[in-house]
Amino acid sequence: MCFVTPCSAGCCRPRARLPAETSPQRALPGIVLGTILVTVPLIAREPIPLMTEQGPDEELAAVTLGAGGWSVFRRVTLPNIRWALLHGMLLCNARAMGEFGAVSVLSGHIRSLTETLPLRVEALYNDDDFVGAFSAATLLGGLAIVTLVARTMLEHVIRAADRAGAIEEAGA
Repeated sequence: MCFVTPCSAGCCRPRARLPAETSPQRALPGIVLGTILVTVPLIAREPIPLMTEQGPDEELAAVTLGAGGWSVFRRVTLPNIRWALLHGMLLCNARAMGEFGAVSVLSGHIRSLTETLPLRVEALYNDDDFVGAFSAATLLGGLAIVTLVARTMLEHVIRAADRAGAIEEAGA
């Protein structure tokens, strides 16, 4: 038995029923893997230049004083890169919300089971459900605005922390 779904070109094509052994749970690792591979470089893009600029001096001093690897990371490295890391995570979140290509291929694109919001917008639009498609797209737009507001607030916090650090250094 076949189901017929409209394709984006306006014609119709048969779509075979899923085999019994095909499971939506198998698509979840594909969705996660695709999102990670596309978005994690955005996290690394922010703290790596900062760490390069700061150099290894503080970490080496902590190791010389007897701190272990995890302790050095938690007490020395992470406080130095926390704002850059948060900024990278915010960029990663923005990219992950709009990821379409990799998730579409790796998820199996099983309707109503392995769809992300961008895939759902496309499916609704292809089904001529314009109200649903634009509603979902509006939700994506709202999430993008929330992400921009969070980024702006994070930048203000970073600037305030930088000013406070500059004042402490000038006073010392």
